Amino acid sequence: APICLPSANTMFNSTDCIATGWGVGNFGNKGIGSVLRMVHLPLVDSNTCQEEFRKAPRLGPNFNLHNSFICAGRDLADTCTGDGGGPLVCPLLDDSGKYVQIGITSWGIGCGDLPGAYSSVIAAREWIDTMSDAFPATSPRQSE
Repeated sequence: APICLPSANTMFNSTDCIATGWGVGNFGNKGIGSVLRMVHLPLVDSNTCQEEFRKAPRLGPNFNLHNSFICAGRDLADTCTGDGGGPLVCPLLDDSGKYVQIGITSWGIGCGDLPGAYSSVIAAREWIDTMSDAFPATSPRQSE
């Protein structure tokens, strides 16, 4: 079934989001996994996430997290190598059986040590809608 996209005022549960991907189970492993994995993740507010990233030697104390990213993860719960492009979904507050895709797995420092960074669907929603209108879906041809 298709996933719903959030608007700026969509209310969702930010403590029990889910990321899925075909990536490796542990940092340092090579290749792509043969099993689709999922991990439950809470969102991490941008200021906390930025402070965590600034502690990473690769980014340093002057790193600024761009507002097109959101963060998610907790102790050892994270996406990893090979998961990029996968969805980050959260349940709606008023219907926990329905989910909205709030992020797209983007990048991180290692796996499980720091929150992961996800491209924000809400930040890109206007562009997504514009592109969807400009290039409407077509139905596949029926074979005769």
